[in-house]
Amino acid sequence: EYVNIKISPIINMLEILKGILQTEDQINRIIQHLKNLLALRPTVKSFTQLDNWMMQGETIINDLKLNASIEAFLRKVYMSKASAEDLTPEVFDWLHQCDLLTNVKLSFSH
Repeated sequence: EYVNIKISPIINMLEILKGILQTEDQINRIIQHLKNLLALRPTVKSFTQLDNWMMQGETIINDLKLNASIEAFLRKVYMSKASAEDLTPEVFDWLHQCDLLTNVKLSFSH
């Protein structure tokens, strides 16, 4: 249970990020390994592998220097609920600094 609580937020954020980062294959591989290892009966070897894959996922997330408002924006984009109002100067600057401006698309709501 502890492992699941620790890993679920990493998997959830990686699921969101894979849509805007150029490393989608790498992120998918990390997510798949984490999910596979969660399904196994814990062993010393699986815990070592789990820790390795968790560290790789956390590195991707931490390198982006996310904060609560950026995470909220990314979640809204992921759920197709982001509006122009959510694109605050802070979020826009972050997208620009990470060279992700062209990776995020907004559309008209109906």
